[in-house]
Amino acid sequence: MIPTKDFSEGATTFEVTEPKVEMNNLFCDSTYFWKVETADGAHDSAIGSFKTKGHFRNVNAAPAYNVRDIGGKHTRDGKRIKQGLIYRGSELVDAQINSTLNHGVTLNDENKAIFRDELHIGFEFDLRKADAIGSQVGSSLGEDVEYERLALGSFADLWNNISAADLKRSVEIFKNATPDKAVYCHCWGGADRTGTLIFILEATLGISMLEACMDYEFTSFDNGAHERYRDRAVQNYDFPKFIKAVFNCQEYAEGKPLKDICEEWMLDRGVEQEDIDALRENLLEPIPGYVAE
Repeated sequence: MIPTKDFSEGATTFEVTEPKVEMNNLFCDSTYFWKVETADGAHDSAIGSFKTKGHFRNVNAAPAYNVRDIGGKHTRDGKRIKQGLIYRGSELVDAQINSTLNHGVTLNDENKAIFRDELHIGFEFDLRKADAIGSQVGSSLGEDVEYERLALGSFADLWNNISAADLKRSVEIFKNATPDKAVYCHCWGGADRTGTLIFILEATLGISMLEACMDYEFTSFDNGAHERYRDRAVQNYDFPKFIKAVFNCQEYAEGKPLKDICEEWMLDRGVEQEDIDALRENLLEPIPGYVAE
């Protein structure tokens, strides 16, 4: 939540003994207000402000990795994806669950607080298969965090073979995200299955092909676990084949916007127009100061 100038909502307090404070996971392209008070409350400073830049929001949530907000990106028609509603990243497992997986990411209570208290995750959307979840039957973030698993494929397999039921449910989950019940979508590393589904979501919302591809490829920079090289084969790296599948689908036509291709693709697979409209209504907002040419 971006705090208001009078600090009536969304304000965060930092107790410091040095003249500096480190803050992570701020919204991009947003104004924050601040003031300094003495510990006894007897004195305070004037109100200051600063504005963050950019429209790409990476999230520091270690030891979970490859975590980022899909929000902040600009669409081709003068809107931007809202921040704080849909997050993507690696799996979230605690010590008990990881004892049956040994995947190398174990969250403690402090780590979980980032997702619960800072990101306000209220729905965990798990794309892993049954043989990759160990003993997990609910969210490691807590019993009050809703958990649902759909074992989806990736790349062209997801594009060509996702069932109508799974696609419609995915749209429903995303279109119902709220600031108090944000959605965290993940597979194991948040790379391929997650990357393919989020590519389709972002494209349907209206971002360009270039930015959708860049967002997918950013995964390669997370922690070295998802490096891709153009000069040699990488096992299971089929993103180029996915892009070819998009260009070869029946909904494609030269010059047709990617947004329209993905919308028609959804409609042809049983998603209702009203659900696509509701998805965009919930996840998009005007860009402040934008003037159409």
